[in-house]
Amino acid sequence: MLRTVLAATAAIAAATAAHAQGGPISPALPAPGQVLLQLLATGSVTLPADRAAWRVQLVCKGKTLAEARQASKARLDQLASALRAAGGDAVKLQAVAPNGPFGFIGNEQYGDAVAALAATGLPDATSVPQEKTIVSSYEVTLADLSRTSLVRAAIESVANGGSDPVYRLNDADNARRKAGAQALAKASLDAQAYAAAAGMKLGPMTRLANVGPAGIERWNQELQARIFGAPEPPGTVTTTETVYVDFVLNP
Repeated sequence: MLRTVLAATAAIAAATAAHAQGGPISPALPAPGQVLLQLLATGSVTLPADRAAWRVQLVCKGKTLAEARQASKARLDQLASALRAAGGDAVKLQAVAPNGPFGFIGNEQYGDAVAALAATGLPDATSVPQEKTIVSSYEVTLADLSRTSLVRAAIESVANGGSDPVYRLNDADNARRKAGAQALAKASLDAQAYAAAAGMKLGPMTRLANVGPAGIERWNQELQARIFGAPEPPGTVTTTETVYVDFVLNP
């Protein structure tokens, strides 16, 4: 039994190293008399966050496009000034691509219909001047979490829309390795229990692979945090890794 446990531990160590380097273990066919045990295991770790990030939106209007742009620049300068006062050198502001349209507002998606309505000569379609609107998106990152409440207040005082902060790690790969090692340890224990129940011996691990491409799981977790609020305690980041693992069972 001790030899089996040591062999499984060595397999986990080797597999963890391959997993961290992005080199999956190739699947192998069992020999006659052997049984291929396929498992799905999940591990997660919660670590203190290194940074907080907000998505911020500025909506500015003007009678002309030039006026809207001028208003947008003035609002951006106001936001940058408020952030410097709240976060100092620990805060950064950068432009990002918008999240994309979720539905529509007004008739923006119906240009042809608006043109057709205007062609009818109806007063409400031709005589009412339309304001020009500029919507810009930014990401605010903060490296000093002790100033989180100050930066949040600065954002809320200037921006039209924002979100709760999403917490991040500087070394996300290290968290993935820890979560992956936990998943492998769970898979090994399950494999040992199955082998014992079947009256067989646990052999080597023959395959290790992520359920999804690298980065997808973290992207999903961050998206859910933005929509529903972070499930983990504030100031922490929970990283989850799910892997497929194959073991060979010997008679």
